Amino acid sequence: MGRQTQIKNKLDKQAWLTMMCTVNAIVPDGEDSWFDRIKLNSKELAELIYEEDDEPQLPVSYVPEYDSKLVQRILELPQYREYAIHYMNLPGFIYRNIEQNRKETIDKVYEIARLTREAGGEALRTFMMNGCRAKSERYTFDALPWQMVNVPGKPKQIDFTKRNELYWEACQVIEDACKYWRIKHRPTMGMDRYNYDIFNERFNVQKINGFRSAKAQAIKIQFMLDYYMFQKSIRGAAYAPTLEIENEPDHCGNHTLGALIADQNLEMFRKLEEVGQLIQNLWVCSSSSEFSHANFVEHHFFEDLHRYFGFSPEFDSRLIKNDYHGVSTLQSLYDAAFDHGLGSAWKHLCFNEDGANAGSYSPIPWTPYRQGSYIEVFDMLQHGLTECRNKGKTFYFTMFMMDCLELDKVDDIAKETYLLHEMNWKRTKAYPDVREYLGR
Repeated sequence: MGRQTQIKNKLDKQAWLTMMCTVNAIVPDGEDSWFDRIKLNSKELAELIYEEDDEPQLPVSYVPEYDSKLVQRILELPQYREYAIHYMNLPGFIYRNIEQNRKETIDKVYEIARLTREAGGEALRTFMMNGCRAKSERYTFDALPWQMVNVPGKPKQIDFTKRNELYWEACQVIEDACKYWRIKHRPTMGMDRYNYDIFNERFNVQKINGFRSAKAQAIKIQFMLDYYMFQKSIRGAAYAPTLEIENEPDHCGNHTLGALIADQNLEMFRKLEEVGQLIQNLWVCSSSSEFSHANFVEHHFFEDLHRYFGFSPEFDSRLIKNDYHGVSTLQSLYDAAFDHGLGSAWKHLCFNEDGANAGSYSPIPWTPYRQGSYIEVFDMLQHGLTECRNKGKTFYFTMFMMDCLELDKVDDIAKETYLLHEMNWKRTKAYPDVREYLGR
C-alpha cells in the first residue's frame, strides 16, 4: 500500500476515532481509551506525512476526468426517486482490486455511477458484505468491515474490535462516485445466509455465534450506525441516507423466529432513529417474510404467538419502503401479489428484480435466473405505474444487474467483474422510457 493511501486511511481513521470518542462508545476490556487511540493515530499520521515519498501514487482524491459538457448533459436528464439499480457486492469487487489496479477500479465504479444516473436512477444499491464459506454463497470472505487476524492452528479469525481500513476505503470510492454523479448509495446492511460464517464462533475472535444472537445484533447495529455516520461525513450533514436493514430474512415457517426478526428490525431502526434516520428513508425486505415489517404497520394481533405487533401508532401511516423480490415481467408482478398491494393500505409498492426467473433474458447462463427483456420490463412498468397512479400509490422499482457476475473458473464460484461492455444497459433505460411515455 502506497504512502498516500496510508495517509488517507489514517485520516479516515482519525475521523472515525473522533466520532467514537464523542459518542462515548464502550471500549473493550483491556483496550486503550478512544482518546489514547486518537493520540497514537495522530503520531503515526505525522510520521507518514513527513517521510520521503518513495513511489509515485495516484492522488488520494483521484477522480476520473469527464468532459464538462458530458457531465452537464447527464445531470440535466430526468432523475426518478422511485428507481434504483442494484449491483450486487460492489464493495467486495473494489476490495479485491483497488490495491493492484487502483485507477482501473475507481474508473469502473465512477462509470457504474454514471450509467445509473444516465438511466434516471436515484440510487445505486449494493450488498455490503458476504461471509459464508459455502461455495454457493461465499463470494469474498475477506471483504468485511473488520480485520481478519492470524490465530495459531486455526483459520483466519474476524476481530470485531479492529477496523478493516481497506474495506472502508473501498466503500469511500462508492460514496465519492455517487456524490459526484448526484445519486444515492442505498446499502443493504446484512443477510443471514450471506453472513452466516461471520457470526460463527469458529471464525471470530469474540466467539460470537448465531446471526440472530444478541451479541451479533449489537455488532450489526454498530456497523449500521458506523456506516450511517460514514455516509454523512462524506455527503454532508444535510444528506439523508436511505438503507435496507437486511436482505431476505427467512424464518421458514418458524413464527417464533419471525417474531425475533420483527423485533430486531425495530431495534435497529430505533438505534438509527437516535442519530437522525427517518422512517420514510428506511427499507425492509419482505420478499420472504412479512415479519420483517410487522412492527412498522398498524396495531395487529398474531394469534399463534399470542402477542401484538405494530404497537406504536407512529407507524400507522406505513411510511417505510417494503421491498418484494422476483419482479421483472408482468406475470411476475402479479405473482408478487401486486393486486393485493393495490387494495392494501400501503401508499407505495416496491418491487425488485432480485431472484426473477420468469423472463426471456438470461443475465448469467449458469443459473436458472431469467429476467425480463427490455420490452418485458417496459410492459411491466407501464402497467404497474399506471395502476398505482390510478389508486393514488407510488410504484418503486429496482433493476438487478446480475450480469455484473462472471463464473470464476479457478474457485468455481460467481464473482463480480463488471465487464461493462458486456452488460445489458439497454434494460436500464426501460424505466425512464416508460416515464417519458406516460408523461413522467
